[in-house]
Amino acid sequence: INKFSNILQKNIFLLYNLLSSRLLFDNFTLQKFHNSFRMNFSILLNIEFNNILLLGLFGRSGFRYVQTFLLFFGITAALFVRANVGIAVVAITDIKTEDHSYYSWTFDEKQLILSTFYWGYIFTQVPGGYAAQKLGSKIVLLLSILLSSLLSLVTPVSIIYGGWRAYCVIRVLQGLAQGVMLPSIYDHLAKWSPKEERNLQGTLALSGYSCGLVFGMGISGVIAASAMKWPGIFYVSGAIGVFWSILWIIFGASTPNSSRFITEKEKKFIESTQREDNNTTAKPNNQYHGGKSSHHHHFWLCCLYPAANHSEHSSPALKCPFISMQF
Repeated sequence: INKFSNILQKNIFLLYNLLSSRLLFDNFTLQKFHNSFRMNFSILLNIEFNNILLLGLFGRSGFRYVQTFLLFFGITAALFVRANVGIAVVAITDIKTEDHSYYSWTFDEKQLILSTFYWGYIFTQVPGGYAAQKLGSKIVLLLSILLSSLLSLVTPVSIIYGGWRAYCVIRVLQGLAQGVMLPSIYDHLAKWSPKEERNLQGTLALSGYSCGLVFGMGISGVIAASAMKWPGIFYVSGAIGVFWSILWIIFGASTPNSSRFITEKEKKFIESTQREDNNTTAKPNNQYHGGKSSHHHHFWLCCLYPAANHSEHSSPALKCPFISMQF
């Protein structure tokens, strides 16, 4: 598992560094991004697909791995919607556009667009976990990714009639929708993963974050350089999310008991391993106290790590194309 994670991270950041240096030293144009990305991205896809095969995702039997693949696909689709903003802003404001369908947004307006997603994102994290427990992870994940995808589909029209302000509103709403995604994913994995396979399934599913970031950066540049221009970025990302939602409605299930496709043998296997895990870890009269844990330094370290990790990896990736335009 660790080997797969290291290979995945190295491949993605190798590609990111290649693209970043290309953007900075070539004074970034969409066509150059398109040409440099085609070869590197195809290599990355081949490497990562082979890595997944080696881990046995498609070689293992069990409907639980269908759930894992759907989570991976859903996260990738959601990150495509989230991460395309860096390329989209560049394409929308590119004065070199042949049909002159560009907008002269100021530096501050562009910065505002890049940040507004997280205005909504921070408010639905905790409610997302609560909703997943009450409503089921299937419904919460469906609403999260489907709503953000539908908002992506209406973004071009919103920009045409409402300008950058409408785009900011769309990004805030997408942030609110996707804020519930991560806690729902953990809830889903907890119910579908046997103890001995928990790390494997979690790694495979959550690798969609890195792959989605690459898709958001790369495919958006390819689309913007094509005949679809910048509106195509939102149409393609939204369509992928809607397609995933259809698959999720058919094959997704909050628990093994609610699945129509899982075999009785696999259902009993998952339940038995989780029951054994609960018996070995449970302690009598041991209740979770959120107030007490919030005063412990370990709690705050667990909160700070994802924030620092996201700032180091995702933020530069989103802003790199935009910042390169200032040189």
